[in-house]
Amino acid sequence: MPAFMFPPAMLLLSGSLALQTVTAHDADRSAELERRLAGPDGEILVVAHRGCWLDTAENSLAAIDACVAMGVDMVEIDTRRTRDGVLVLMHDATVDRTTDGSGKLADLSLAEIRRLRLRSAAGGKGVGTTAWRVPTLAEALAHAKGRILVNVDAKEDVRDIAATEVQALGMARQVLFKTEAPAATLAGKQWVSRAAFEPIINQRKLKGEMHEAIASYDVFKPVAYEIVFNDIAFLDEAVATLRGKPVRIWANTLDYDFSGGHVDRIALIDPDAVWGMMRDRGVDAIQTDQPRALLAYLDRTAPALSRDGSTALTGQEQ
Repeated sequence: MPAFMFPPAMLLLSGSLALQTVTAHDADRSAELERRLAGPDGEILVVAHRGCWLDTAENSLAAIDACVAMGVDMVEIDTRRTRDGVLVLMHDATVDRTTDGSGKLADLSLAEIRRLRLRSAAGGKGVGTTAWRVPTLAEALAHAKGRILVNVDAKEDVRDIAATEVQALGMARQVLFKTEAPAATLAGKQWVSRAAFEPIINQRKLKGEMHEAIASYDVFKPVAYEIVFNDIAFLDEAVATLRGKPVRIWANTLDYDFSGGHVDRIALIDPDAVWGMMRDRGVDAIQTDQPRALLAYLDRTAPALSRDGSTALTGQEQ
């Protein structure tokens, strides 16, 4: 029967059921995201650095959408404050590399930022512009809510403001904040309790014993620890120290080298030597600029749990 022939009451009921289905799906997705962020689940958490920017633009809403479509678990975004105090997505202190504008972000108002267009991919001199604009942090969070986890990398002392925006959107269990700051300096910081928390244990900066540094953060109930290492022995020590704690172990394969040369450009040639090595040593969260390649590698090399917890077929089995 054509839709126009249904009685009004039936059409109303049909629309109501569709709305309930969408709402139930959204609730299930949000619950699944929160479960994955809350602690290890036997899967690698794939984190896209500055979003999935290779075919979009870094720190853009389009980069978030691309990650959702790709099946990435978490998007990392950077935030800074405009002259009039609004948090927007921007990695650098200036807008030169990533937009068609110039100057320090802190010297520009939100209205001035709104007039800029983002450059493609990672930007840079001579790179073409897109139709995309610089989003505010609140816009980016709302865009990601219930769709993908978010790591907010605050480039200034704006974590308390950012955490307030996270809390206002009801996303405290979908957003991660991290810091290298010593535990003793975090008492009283609002942001530590308003979102998921991840300390960074950096081999270049660690003073004292590994177990003491890790234990000092226990009071804040971290969901993960990021390990920045020069050599594998340091990673192994961190994994051994964290064994038994209900936390993820996070490592980076970014080409800036936070992992003793185990970086994306090598992983694209020999993924076993980078991503496979980390997985086999106990890492279960990897931040990368090559999320598509990492996802494909994980599908090829190991059976994984699907997002609803049931066994999923790997790429080889399909």
